[in-house]
Amino acid sequence: MTFLDAAAIYYREYWRAADCDKFDYPISAFLFDMCVNSGLRRGKILLQRALEVEDDGIFGPQTFDAAAICDIDEVIRKFRIERCNFYESLARKNPKMVAFLRGWLRRAEEYNPRSLGPWEERAARDLSHDDDDMKQPRAYDEEVSPPKPTLWEELIAKVRRQ
Repeated sequence: MTFLDAAAIYYREYWRAADCDKFDYPISAFLFDMCVNSGLRRGKILLQRALEVEDDGIFGPQTFDAAAICDIDEVIRKFRIERCNFYESLARKNPKMVAFLRGWLRRAEEYNPRSLGPWEERAARDLSHDDDDMKQPRAYDEEVSPPKPTLWEELIAKVRRQ
């Protein structure tokens, strides 16, 4: 499997399926990471809890409206807590999972999309919101040279074909 094949799968099966493109960055990045780690429904439910809306795992106007007016840092803080609580509940239900708990909690505590490298951050921002904006990478940091257009265009074309 090539990098582009994997990226297309992550985009289609997680980013788009979880509606990450409908949330502001970095909420979108936290949601994506949780969905990849624990499944779409669980990621959605934990975000809804952090937004303090009905946690049914189905995003609708209530979830999107709450996200649009929220204090992003506060939602991220609550999302981390919800994530840690989820991991701890897994370990309580199945003692064999205790072996993984430390790593899961570290991931929840240390994950910070604001500290990603310039290309990872740019990709997360570019994938948020408008599909039309994906035609070319945005220039968030003029000092970072743009990626090879052919690679970017190839990825977008592949994602849209699937």
